[in-house]
Amino acid sequence: ARFTRAASAISTIATDFTLANSEFQGCEFAVKLEREANPIIENNWFADNGLGIANEMKSAPTIRNNRFSGHTKTAIFASHGSRGPITGNRFVENQQGIGLIQRYEGVVADNQFNGNDTAIFCNQTQNTPRIEHNRFEGNKVAVANISFAYPTVVNNHFLSNGKALHNDQYGSALVEHNLFRGNGTALHNNKKSNPKIRLNRYEKNDLALFCDFSSYPEVKQNNSI
Repeated sequence: ARFTRAASAISTIATDFTLANSEFQGCEFAVKLEREANPIIENNWFADNGLGIANEMKSAPTIRNNRFSGHTKTAIFASHGSRGPITGNRFVENQQGIGLIQRYEGVVADNQFNGNDTAIFCNQTQNTPRIEHNRFEGNKVAVANISFAYPTVVNNHFLSNGKALHNDQYGSALVEHNLFRGNGTALHNNKKSNPKIRLNRYEKNDLALFCDFSSYPEVKQNNSI
């Protein structure tokens, strides 16, 4: 199917369905999961929408192998107890690739983020989600953890981003086994952010680590070049 310039192309409550091989372009909302919806969303193209997928109120979609480009708000937004895996997608030149508000029980894995203003934004997510095996390249900010967000960030590649990880206001992620190469700032910590930074590799970053306003990260066994 092809959807263009809709206020809301697909809106659903408490349904399970498969959405595949379709196009959404220029919509205010492409897919709105209003409550307890559990679809499989795969192999679609989302372009130039305001918001690509809104995952709300305990919905649990599987979102895999889609392409998201040019979203003016957020490609995938999730809040209010929603969850589900986000895997194998590509996010290109969006205002925000993935925006997570409150806990998100799910994995964000094997995705590519290229040229986004913010690739992943976590706010009050506590110790969720697990962010692993992603490639972040050329984003202004790759991962932002704000206000009691402390996800697990492991085995990712951060390449040529303005800021790779931005932790602010008690944003205290667990950061292990990542590669940081050619970023403006690899790790920025502000306002009592205390991430655990272990076993990472740093290559040719302008600044490896920045700390301000009572931020005390734990930094152990990293390899800096």
